[in-house]
Amino acid sequence: MQNVLEDDQFDFATLNTTSESAIISFSAIAGKFDNIEDRTTYKILDLYFDLSSQIQKYKRTKNASTVEYWKSLPTNVTSHIAHQVKIDLSELPIKFTEFYNKYCNSRTKIFVRDKSFDPAILQSVYGTFNESVPYRYNYYIKDITTLIDVCIPEEKIKNTGTY
Repeated sequence: MQNVLEDDQFDFATLNTTSESAIISFSAIAGKFDNIEDRTTYKILDLYFDLSSQIQKYKRTKNASTVEYWKSLPTNVTSHIAHQVKIDLSELPIKFTEFYNKYCNSRTKIFVRDKSFDPAILQSVYGTFNESVPYRYNYYIKDITTLIDVCIPEEKIKNTGTY
């Protein structure tokens, strides 16, 4: 068994703003986030999904303004997404549970960008396949935007355009 890592972060890229959104991609990073400059402990899971099957088979939704947002992104971003191997949405619960069980445990803190968005989508996907998320829902979930607001000066975000 691998060393269990203290922290996990996951994020969705979607075509809507609801828990039933069609999902472009899902990324999870497990690691020790106390020193974000040291990324040697990080384990990464990146998944890209077939959008047509989600909308047709699983009734996932899209929103016109969100689709327009994705179309407005630089070509290198959309090209990167277009060239990724796409999997069926049914593989998300299997792959994330394997990742979580390998690198995390019940005490692992889970960070997300919005507690009302990413965890709700993951819960929705797991529910679609009659599965349960591998962690106690909403127990160790932390909102990373609060951490960013508190720990990263606004001037640094403005100067770099990232955080």
